[in-house]
Amino acid sequence: MTTGYQIGLAVHVLAAMTLVVGLALRARPLLGAGGGLALLSGLFLASQGWGFQPWTALGLVGLVALGAGGARLPPVPAAQGALLGLAAGVVWLMATKPGWTGALLALVISSLLGLAAGRYWGVRRERAVV
Repeated sequence: MTTGYQIGLAVHVLAAMTLVVGLALRARPLLGAGGGLALLSGLFLASQGWGFQPWTALGLVGLVALGAGGARLPPVPAAQGALLGLAAGVVWLMATKPGWTGALLALVISSLLGLAAGRYWGVRRERAVV
């Protein structure tokens, strides 16, 4: 029998996928829907037993940063890469559930890797256009 937790978890994963697609396509409606569902389902999941943990707290901070950055979403590949990297970092937190240091490092490193990838692909795209 399917439990409320399992349904909440499925909604949470689908919301994360919607958020990443919204970031990749620069589609604000998908960002809003994915972010809102991720927030609501994440709060529900936390209330079902996880509570306040380092990875839930920093995951929430990452989600808020994604919402703030995604709302502005400049057409700069480096910025888009950093946001996608941050999204990957939040997913990493949900999967590995690290402590404070690991959670913070995961978000910083994933954002920097995304930034570097965005800059690399942005430069390649500019060279291809010229």
